Amino acid sequence: SVDDPGAVTAAYADLFQRSGGVLRTLRAAAIRRDGGRGWIVQGDAGTQTLAAPDLVVALGPWSKALLKTTGIDLPLAFERGYHMHYGAADGPALGRPIYDTGGGYVLSPMARGLRLTTGVELDDCDAPARPAQLDLAEARAREAIGLGERLDPQAWLGRRPTLPDSRPMIGQAPRHPGLWLALGHQHIGFSTAPGTAQILGELMTDGGAASRHGAFRPERFI
Repeated sequence: SVDDPGAVTAAYADLFQRSGGVLRTLRAAAIRRDGGRGWIVQGDAGTQTLAAPDLVVALGPWSKALLKTTGIDLPLAFERGYHMHYGAADGPALGRPIYDTGGGYVLSPMARGLRLTTGVELDDCDAPARPAQLDLAEARAREAIGLGERLDPQAWLGRRPTLPDSRPMIGQAPRHPGLWLALGHQHIGFSTAPGTAQILGELMTDGGAASRHGAFRPERFI
């Protein structure tokens, strides 16, 4: 378990830049081919763009909308869920994550407090939040362990992108040379990111790698 995923992500970004990489932020609105030379990412400001010979789309649930701008329609579903942080209460402290299968929640000690994570809500990516599931999970969790007050002004809502066979899509998009996909990791994108990066690196540099990673090929759905 990791008690501060945001700090881990920031450390990776810092290492990337210290190794010579450049980090730029752009709210992507569309992607398109740049003639035969590569790909262009169009920002929502209209004029701001990024161009590269190869483009990796690794935007989790938001990959579906962006890829539609280039004609790719992903069969992506969204296993939505909610998180909330709580202060500690009197009684024994929680020293490790626990999964209460009966109550339908995970409770983990984090840098910001105890994080309660709910189960699955199947809905559209950007449908309005329905935090009733969190309220029910919180009630069950309080039966098992002491929870203090809620620490966040509102619940965090995650979309958890899922493909029909529950495996991620890693590889070059069919009929779109230079467009690479790394998405559909459900609930475990954080822990499977290093392996995904290794597979993607092999596919982009080793012509024989496709035979080793066929289980994740994008061609199975697009």
